[in-house]
Amino acid sequence: MSGICGIYSYRNPALASRQTLTGMLDAIGHRGSVARRTFVDERAGIAIGHVFAPAFLASEDAALPKWHEDENYVATLDGSIFNAADFGPSSGRYQDRESGAAIEHLRQSPSTFPEKLDGHFGLAVWDRARRELWLARDVPGCRPLYYSHLADKGLVVFASELKGILAHPAVERRVGREALTAYLTFGYLPAPLGIIDNTHKMFPGEVLRFDQTGDMTERLYWQIPPYDVQQGDLEELAKQTREQVIRAVEKHAAGARRVGVYLSGGADSTIVLGVLKLLGVPEVHTFTMGFRTDPGKEHLSEDLYWAEQAARAFGSIHHPIVIDRRHDPRALLPHALRQFDEPTLTPNCYSKFLLAEAARREGVDSCMSGSCAGPCFQQPSIKHIRKMHAAAGDGASREELILFNRTKLFSFDQQQELLVDAEPRAREIALGIIQRFAQGVEAPSFGDFMNGTLVRMQAEKSIGVQDRASIVNGVELRHPFHDAALLRFANTIPPRFKGSESDDMQKAVLLAAFKDMMPEGITSREKTGFPSYYWTNGEVDDLKQQLLSPAALERVGLFRPEAVQAILDADKVSTKKSAGQRTWGVLVMQAWFERYINRNEAIFEIQHA
Repeated sequence: MSGICGIYSYRNPALASRQTLTGMLDAIGHRGSVARRTFVDERAGIAIGHVFAPAFLASEDAALPKWHEDENYVATLDGSIFNAADFGPSSGRYQDRESGAAIEHLRQSPSTFPEKLDGHFGLAVWDRARRELWLARDVPGCRPLYYSHLADKGLVVFASELKGILAHPAVERRVGREALTAYLTFGYLPAPLGIIDNTHKMFPGEVLRFDQTGDMTERLYWQIPPYDVQQGDLEELAKQTREQVIRAVEKHAAGARRVGVYLSGGADSTIVLGVLKLLGVPEVHTFTMGFRTDPGKEHLSEDLYWAEQAARAFGSIHHPIVIDRRHDPRALLPHALRQFDEPTLTPNCYSKFLLAEAARREGVDSCMSGSCAGPCFQQPSIKHIRKMHAAAGDGASREELILFNRTKLFSFDQQQELLVDAEPRAREIALGIIQRFAQGVEAPSFGDFMNGTLVRMQAEKSIGVQDRASIVNGVELRHPFHDAALLRFANTIPPRFKGSESDDMQKAVLLAAFKDMMPEGITSREKTGFPSYYWTNGEVDDLKQQLLSPAALERVGLFRPEAVQAILDADKVSTKKSAGQRTWGVLVMQAWFERYINRNEAIFEIQHA
């Protein structure tokens, strides 16, 4: 578990002071409370920092920070490089093997750096002789890395979280118009957008180089592998799938002797649990969450039942979390919201926070999730795609179809009504984001094209939420299904075995691969989806009153009070599954603005009995 940050002030070295770097490290200090490392060269205008806490360590491994510095290079990373041993005996001379592997790759082949690194990481390397700063983000996008290049000030600032960048006094706190549009469209911010003007989230599989004159070179060193379907029957493909998934879980477990699993009671997380037991991990804990808030909706608590069956079958140490009608979210919710330094719609930030908190109480700092299996092993059916065409119009391009499907919060017409200063190019901005993620996706069928576009885009939301909620609780969470090698293999599976022709074949290869170890009933249970939890029964009315009152809306100045009131009124009487979603989306944006722009901490101090 770790975090990185740094400053490259190639024109005015004073902006890269040790004092400023310390403030940035303090801002991301929750990412690693055990050790800190810093490097400051005032003449070169470079300052780099690293925070670290051990997780996913085999018993014989030393808990060393992901850091190396010598007379030629300084390197640090947030995350892990799984194939560090591939870079030869020379990597043994480095203080940290993984940072050393990055240096070796850069030293041997700067033109291809870092495409040979297999891992989940945000990475920074300083070349002392050339005065060049390299930044890289992993291929699947499992680790965050933000940067701000203020060319007028001759300054580059980077950090694992936006909080680190905002700690630099030269970064001005203004909401980016394009980012606001993206949030109101998708409910989160896909790369490369940052919510603060002139800040960016590095794109998955991107590398940046800044030279001593401030010139920035950017390159995508990885694209979604082409969809190259292989021949074979279900049984043969299932055998290969089993080998690939076991290899991915083993790689991500990294020999740890104690591992937790976020267990939903569905097939994906149950497979991760089963493989960990198959690999012989001595101590496996499982954490699940269910809702007993409405006696008339028994399906809300089904996860509790099925997770218990899976835990019993595999002998894990099980920790259920029950949300009942007496549950009061007000004490914890402000703390969870504070952690998100960019607005994110999903209420799952709260549930993931509770799961990580439970893991921390049990002393489990290394956890795994079954998330992101869907894009690998399932795709929309022909029937579903036909419905998309009918709704979006037959003339819609592939990217426009995906945009129509992923507009989750406010339509573009609704944004015009809601915003005080609406962006007239909202649709073009949102479509441009889809096109960026679709770039390089080679797929003959629309279903595969859609999956290839969304596999990293959706991870920006789901993995980002889980990273923030887990790491603030001192837990590192890994996602073995969101793995570059597994993605490459999954792109060879015929669409019919992913459900293109029938919903009954969704994840058919994955389920067949592990049918011998799955507890009876889990693979056949009806998929209900994780319950939306927007607190529509008055649980957080006091928070709504503080953040969505006319006075609060005018103080922030983003939303029209009359439009917000119309949303509140509509959500009160709505019987839709998504009731409360739009209210929650506006509330989260207001809360974020108060915390990060107005710096109003008092707004979160909710008074209640």
